[in-house]
Amino acid sequence: MGEFKTNMDKLFAELSSVRGEISTIKGEQSRLTVAVNRFQSDKHKSESSGGSEETSGYGNPSTVAASGATHPQAPLRQVRQRR
Repeated sequence: MGEFKTNMDKLFAELSSVRGEISTIKGEQSRLTVAVNRFQSDKHKSESSGGSEETSGYGNPSTVAASGATHPQAPLRQVRQRR
């Protein structure tokens, strides 16, 4: 009976870990969606006003750095490999 409880505890811990990682992935996917939507919106505004991609500030690191802007997407946490 003790071995069964130990195995169930390990299974529950693993399941909890997987659920946490799924939540993290969903959050990161939402942040990426927001970043893509913002980029597309800014690009659309730039194109409709006669600007080019290069004048929008994206793709030109010196423009972004000079403006003090931060990247809309923080680095993604790598999901640890399962063994």
